[in-house]
Amino acid sequence: MNSKFEQLKKTADIALADLLERGADSSLVSVGRSVKNEFNIDGGEFSLMRTTDSEAIGLKVIKGNKKGDISINSFDREVLRNAAGEVIKVAEGSSADEAWVFAKNPGGEKHFSIGVLDADIEKLFDRVNELKETLDRDYPKIKIDQLISSHVMSYGVLAGSDGLIYTTEYGYYNCGLSFIGQDGDEVSSFFGADIITTDLDTPFIEQGDVKRNIEACERSIHTEALDGTFTGCMLLTPDCFGGFLFDIIGNFAGDSGVLEQTSIWLNKLGSKVADERITVSLNPISDYAKFYSPFDGSGYIAENFDLIKDGVFESFAISDYVARKRGMTKAKNTGANVSVKPGSESLDGIISGIDKGILVGRFSGGSPSSNGDFSGVAKNSFLIENGRVTKPLREVMINGNLADILNNLRGLSKELTENGISSLPYAAFDNVVISGK
Repeated sequence: MNSKFEQLKKTADIALADLLERGADSSLVSVGRSVKNEFNIDGGEFSLMRTTDSEAIGLKVIKGNKKGDISINSFDREVLRNAAGEVIKVAEGSSADEAWVFAKNPGGEKHFSIGVLDADIEKLFDRVNELKETLDRDYPKIKIDQLISSHVMSYGVLAGSDGLIYTTEYGYYNCGLSFIGQDGDEVSSFFGADIITTDLDTPFIEQGDVKRNIEACERSIHTEALDGTFTGCMLLTPDCFGGFLFDIIGNFAGDSGVLEQTSIWLNKLGSKVADERITVSLNPISDYAKFYSPFDGSGYIAENFDLIKDGVFESFAISDYVARKRGMTKAKNTGANVSVKPGSESLDGIISGIDKGILVGRFSGGSPSSNGDFSGVAKNSFLIENGRVTKPLREVMINGNLADILNNLRGLSKELTENGISSLPYAAFDNVVISGK
């Protein structure tokens, strides 16, 4: 194994010995280092270019069925010794719970290598500068508030008191920007775009939803109010659809809904909960996922799984702890790499079939209720009339129910947007209440 892991392993062994000496029944120690090369733009001008190094140690223990967890950012021997004592105190001060369990040693050292480890800093800068110049030249009404781009490379070790040992190394580029559209005194609401990528051969404006969001923002400067209220079609952009999906997963299939027994899907495994055209998967090991967590915080190695397949609820997305508390099966991963199977119709085809509705680029609302009711403001939105996207809107409310919209699917686009984390189509849902002034 690469020598860069050797010091990390030695540090992990020292920490495990400290924890064992202090009475830990089982322990997990993570030790890692990372290097970040970063370029920032603020107010349209380059403001920061830097390289930062960091190191981190995470200590987790179970003692008498009590769990403790602490993190430090120093490899200093005395700091580590003190942290071992502190995490034992944290465990001793917590409540005993037999559901706290760490993953067992699967046998043999496991190694995970993800993404692009060696940074091409010159090419990254060229791509960032190219994006800035493209905006200045082709989108003069778009004003960059902030752009943060970087290459992150990290390597680490996860070691368990039963001999579990994982080594990881990963690297990726990311570009995140926020912007507004401005024409004289007229200003749009804030919009943004984020990508994680291993591809510096393709301009950033052509990746993810960067170009689409920039163009939508430019068209949202001169908005109009919507008169009255109607029940119609809500067409979500892939990024906005992703936000709704995470609310759906969190409410109905995630830890809190299951642990607190508030999920309306508690008894729905194997039952139809969505239109048969909907398949939702959590697939960290995939072409679209440029970064993912190869194992969870308890040491369980991630695998792909379907949450909903052809409309049928296949699996909860719960941690090992919640699964043990409720006598259920833990999810094969608890990450964020969600994908939805694309539809067979083009985006233009879906729009052409909508008599009246709204295209939503961003949703601003509070957390949905436990039964899935949601209400909020549609940002960067456009009216759809007679099969055409027409005027940009302002101050529009949308109301509906997360469980209901899954069964009121109008269509999923065959076009997919992949931003390095997720792979999602446009999604159109009927019977949503849309309200103007």
